[in-house]
Amino acid sequence: MGFTQALLAFRRGRYFRVFYLVVLSLMVSSMLVFFCFGLILIPLVMIALPWWLKDRKVRVLAVNGIVVLVLASIFFAAILSQNLTSRAREPLEASALDVSLTNGTVTPEGGSPGATYSFTVDLKVGSGGVPASFPVYLNLSRSSGLSFAAESFPMAPYDPANTNLSGGVRYVHNRSVDDGVYFYWFSVGAQNATGVWWLATGAGLGPVVAGYGSFFTFSLGFSVQYMILPIIFYYMFVFLMWFTRRSRAARGQRVETAGESGFMCTNCGSDVPADANRCPKCGAEFEASGPAPKGEGADAKR
Repeated sequence: MGFTQALLAFRRGRYFRVFYLVVLSLMVSSMLVFFCFGLILIPLVMIALPWWLKDRKVRVLAVNGIVVLVLASIFFAAILSQNLTSRAREPLEASALDVSLTNGTVTPEGGSPGATYSFTVDLKVGSGGVPASFPVYLNLSRSSGLSFAAESFPMAPYDPANTNLSGGVRYVHNRSVDDGVYFYWFSVGAQNATGVWWLATGAGLGPVVAGYGSFFTFSLGFSVQYMILPIIFYYMFVFLMWFTRRSRAARGQRVETAGESGFMCTNCGSDVPADANRCPKCGAEFEASGPAPKGEGADAKR
């Protein structure tokens, strides 16, 4: 058997649909990275590929949506988990006016649950001041499964004797953590004439104390959430396709039925028995020689 014949045999086989659904799920999972574009692009691709492959039954498309939702979520969760556990960590920072937070880190970046980890960040205030006027906090978010819990902890100057905020003061907080996926960030409150305003850094991953399974469960929750809107749009397209086909079939059936046992009123479109002289819906009267009403609209006899 040649390559072409083998390819055609595979195309007609039972495993071809499994193959293209896996390929389609990989395409969808890659598009989840670009979430805003994926909202429209993902449903279109999920419709276009089966359509191009002549797999156009509405029931098939409906089942495809469930399969792609599951597979694409799993693929994207695996990619996200690998990215989270292997990417390099960058120091956290933020600045506004003359206040800045820099070099926000956790040491060590990873280890075992129950160990103590040191969170540090540098605070600098150009106009000076005393540390008591600028409270600095460590914010720690923990994910266990699909649940989240966030806490804030006050930080203290690493060197209590250093109060020179204009030159920079390092803050530290040492803490042990349980098993879970953690994100941390730093914030500082600054007093002004209208009250206290807050400056916060972006969030960083760490410390990494959980295994790959915990990261996969965490990532899978996000993957399913990202897939919900594209899948909703996809099923809207499938429903419109089903409704259009059903309407066409219903119209064709009405015309066929009317041809066997009657005719269609040209005034309102209703089905009329073959022996009727008047439309049962609009009341238009018909000539004895055919199904054309004597008048149209307002001119028809009621």
